[in-house]
Amino acid sequence: MSSIASVFAYDYDATAGTVGTKKAVITGMSIPGPYHLTRTLRIPKSDPNILIVQRGSDGNIDTSTVDASSGKSQVRLFNISSILATPVDYKSSGTVLGFGLRNSVGWAQHPITDEIVSISLLCY
Repeated sequence: MSSIASVFAYDYDATAGTVGTKKAVITGMSIPGPYHLTRTLRIPKSDPNILIVQRGSDGNIDTSTVDASSGKSQVRLFNISSILATPVDYKSSGTVLGFGLRNSVGWAQHPITDEIVSISLLCY
């Protein structure tokens, strides 16, 4: 689960069917404007210890996104075991999968190759 600023995890006891307290595991993704507020999260079938997280830009024209260290308009990979043990800041952690992506909010996974594909739609 995520918000504009953070990704959260919950402890889960399958035997008891109970959910524990919410814990922020990735922080630092807030945006100072009304743009690209959603976050896309995905755990690939081929590697269930990886969490893929998307963060959009601060606006339709955001020149800072050309710099990968900005943490904007990016898709990053995070090791789930690591972030559960020690929460991290988005822009200074994880592995950059792609940047300059503006607002990559729809993803699919190829059923044979397991490749992750971004599906972006432009509507008028």
